[in-house]
Amino acid sequence: MTEKFREKLSYLSDDVDERSIVSHLRSVSPHAPSAGSRSPRRCSRSPRPHNPAEPSVPVRDSRPDIAAWPAPPICNLSNGNVSNNNSNQETSVMEESGKLLTMLKVAAAVIEKPLSGAPRGRESELKKKIQTLEDTVAEYERQKYNVMGTFSEYRERVAERERKLEAEYSSKIIALSEEVLGAKKDFEARMKSFQALQDKFEREKEQALEKLRQEHQKEIQLLEQRFSESQLLNLEQKYMIEIQRLEEERKSLKAEKERLGETFEMKLRRAQSLYETELSAAKMLYSKELEALRDHEEALKEELMARQDEFHDRLQELQNQSKRSREELACCKNEVSALEKKLQLKEAEVHAISKELEEAKNETNDSLKKLSEVEGELKRTREQYLEQEEELQRKANLLNIVEAAKTKLEAVIKDLQNEVKALKSKVEFLERERENLQSQSESQNQLQTSQVNALEAVLESVTKEKETTKENYEKLLEQEREQAEGREYAMKKEFTSKLNELEEQYTNLKEQLEQNAKDDSHHVREEVKEEMTALKDENSCLEQEIENLKMQLLRKVYSNEDGAEESTEGDRDLDERNGVITLLRSELKKVEKCVESRDREIVSLKEQLEQENELADDQLEVIRNEIREEIRAELMCASNFSCKDDKIKELQAKIVESDKERDVNQKLADQYLERAEALEGEKQDLKNRVYELESKLSSADEQLKATSVDQSKKYAELEGKIEEQTKAIADFEEKEQRSSEQFEEKLTDCLKSETSKLTDQYNQKIDDAQLQADKKHMFLLEEIKSLNLASDEKTEQIEKLHERVKSLSKEMSSIQTELENKTEELKNFSSKTDDYLRKREQQQGLAFEKKIISLNKEHEKTIELLRQHEQELANELDDLKAENSAKNVYWDFWRLNFKELL
Repeated sequence: MTEKFREKLSYLSDDVDERSIVSHLRSVSPHAPSAGSRSPRRCSRSPRPHNPAEPSVPVRDSRPDIAAWPAPPICNLSNGNVSNNNSNQETSVMEESGKLLTMLKVAAAVIEKPLSGAPRGRESELKKKIQTLEDTVAEYERQKYNVMGTFSEYRERVAERERKLEAEYSSKIIALSEEVLGAKKDFEARMKSFQALQDKFEREKEQALEKLRQEHQKEIQLLEQRFSESQLLNLEQKYMIEIQRLEEERKSLKAEKERLGETFEMKLRRAQSLYETELSAAKMLYSKELEALRDHEEALKEELMARQDEFHDRLQELQNQSKRSREELACCKNEVSALEKKLQLKEAEVHAISKELEEAKNETNDSLKKLSEVEGELKRTREQYLEQEEELQRKANLLNIVEAAKTKLEAVIKDLQNEVKALKSKVEFLERERENLQSQSESQNQLQTSQVNALEAVLESVTKEKETTKENYEKLLEQEREQAEGREYAMKKEFTSKLNELEEQYTNLKEQLEQNAKDDSHHVREEVKEEMTALKDENSCLEQEIENLKMQLLRKVYSNEDGAEESTEGDRDLDERNGVITLLRSELKKVEKCVESRDREIVSLKEQLEQENELADDQLEVIRNEIREEIRAELMCASNFSCKDDKIKELQAKIVESDKERDVNQKLADQYLERAEALEGEKQDLKNRVYELESKLSSADEQLKATSVDQSKKYAELEGKIEEQTKAIADFEEKEQRSSEQFEEKLTDCLKSETSKLTDQYNQKIDDAQLQADKKHMFLLEEIKSLNLASDEKTEQIEKLHERVKSLSKEMSSIQTELENKTEELKNFSSKTDDYLRKREQQQGLAFEKKIISLNKEHEKTIELLRQHEQELANELDDLKAENSAKNVYWDFWRLNFKELL
């Protein structure tokens, strides 16, 4: 803008210098007055006394004395020919030069008339005027060279400034591109490392889960095998001992077996509970870590998108600035070419004027030659007149002829007097016109001064209005910021309160579901325990019955009763056993009914969960609608200000956070559904167990039938073998005692080894979990350090932006100083161009008004651009602060969750 202004000033200075020179040429007349150059009077031809020694009186010119030749009258600008003034400037200059030549020719023609006594001082006056004209031409050329020098200096300055601007813009664009590439590379490296760590973590998790599953399956298989083998051995031993041992030893063995079974069941339950708790804890940790990692990925993606948008916006701004600078350079070049064309035209005009001056010089030389010839002729006429006077004195007869000549001369004198009167009237008319022109010039000067004062007042008022508007806008911005902070604080309070309410509802639901699940599991376990105890009691009853039957058989052997009675008693025993089986089946049906009731409870729990999820969704929708209504209200209230964009963005971020919370609630609901599915799986396991019990009962029925058949066969064999076995009872009792002692020792050793193995395995698992937790802690600490470094980089960027704002303010101050200098130059230029302003008042007034308006507009545009840039920088600072605050909140939340997990 300053360069354009300088070019326009140089163009105006050239135009003013040319017109001042033309006005100077116009004011100089070819008949400048000299000392004693009055109009000469003609000598009368009457006879004079004889005095030949008397000096001759010089003949004076009868023309009037005019101080300066007046300029042609200026056309009245009040008649409304303003639009044609610019097009008629060059024609007026040519007309003025033509009038000057005509005036010089008229003066030369007047001098050529045969007059009696032409003064010799006229030549000196004409020479002086020619010298003045040459001096003015030399001054004009000197001014032209000065203008050309200033113009060349200006051209060099413009070129240097263009080079500097292009170098700065290229360096800035290169630096920004390098920053963008570095940021992209850093982000890609971080993303790759993060993905690698995530893959490693998932693989380790899967491997650990697979190992735990395999170990658990192996333990269950070993326990089942041991349990089945021990049952078979115990049954075989019991059957053998029931035949060989006494009732007391059998009771002791039964008590020991029950004690060992209870301890074994307790250990199994503990191991199962520990395994389930570890699995649930591992699942929760894995889910939480996955959620945290996904949130971190989303945050990183958002940061990358924001940085890409920022760099894209900056590149667009720099490209727009470069385009503007190029357009300004093109405009400057066009203006420079136009000025060069105008300078060429002016040089052609100067060349034409110099030619006209040479022609005027030639005409003056011709007029001087003619004057010398006229003077010679005057001398000759004088000599002739002297001779005639001598002849008249000699000849008195020629008086009539002299009187006739006298009458003729009187008529000529009358004609000359009439001409003098006409010239006097012309002189008076010209003086009146000069006075009118002087009054017009004074009035025009007054109008110009008043217009300049008015423009200065307008400029002052505009500057004051700008300052007042700046203050008002700053106050409004402060008020809006305070209101926005208040609203943000209120929104945060409401949002925290709603979050707390949702968290309380969530915790209450979680506690209720956990309590219900615990109650259900506890109830199921108690029922299973009761069923197991009932089955054990029934088994003990069956064993007692078998012992009673054996005792009866022994008694029958000793008493030698009939086989018919034995068969009837066996049938009775089979009937009793069938009754026991029917009882067991009825109990199984009861268990199935309990399982169905549990299914119904699970379905009701699912319905409750769905209802609670629907209520949570409705509440979230209500919260969203409230937030959107608040946003709309704020937008309707503050649609005239651009600072509301930050608030809208913050509210949109809040909406996004509410969406995230909704997703979290949805995830929790999914977890509850998974829990319900797990309960369904447990239900299916219970059903499978019931089916297994039924199959076992059917197998037991078949075994009982087979045993009944076998017993019927064995009873006959036993009768023959009883005698042989009675002999071997003593030996077998000793062996039984030894085998029982060995069996007890083996059981104790196995239990000790199994307990030690289980403790070692659980200790190893705990150590592995601690190591994984430590690794995760270290990983999180490294991420926190990286985020701190990123925040430090962003603070450095904010400081750089502050420095840029300071540099822009300095540029603004420099621009203002340049404007002040230009105003001073304008004042100096106005002081130099007072004469020009007197003649070209309205044209220049209008031109200056248009230029001042355009300059004010350009100045306002620059100020508006700077304000917009400052606002953009302020918005960027606010966005960065908001991002830092959001990151701090996110990491605080993550740290709290991590502490809770630890």
